[in-house]
Amino acid sequence: MTDQIAKRGGGELYLWTGKALYRSRNGEVESMPVEWPGTVVFLKWPVSPGVNPTDVVKGFDAALPKRKIQLKFNG
Repeated sequence: MTDQIAKRGGGELYLWTGKALYRSRNGEVESMPVEWPGTVVFLKWPVSPGVNPTDVVKGFDAALPKRKIQLKFNG
């Protein structure tokens, strides 16, 4: 979902985990010279995207499956 938000807003998503770096703009995974022990998530967003952020995410909620959530408390 974050990848789609980045693309719709003219930005780019980067994911670096282990020795792999994913760039959403070209969809490629490239090898990094240094292995990272965790995961880094970076979202590059234009200073002036020219779109309303609300418009960028419209439709995502409608596409998500709806499930009832029932909370149970012990007590």
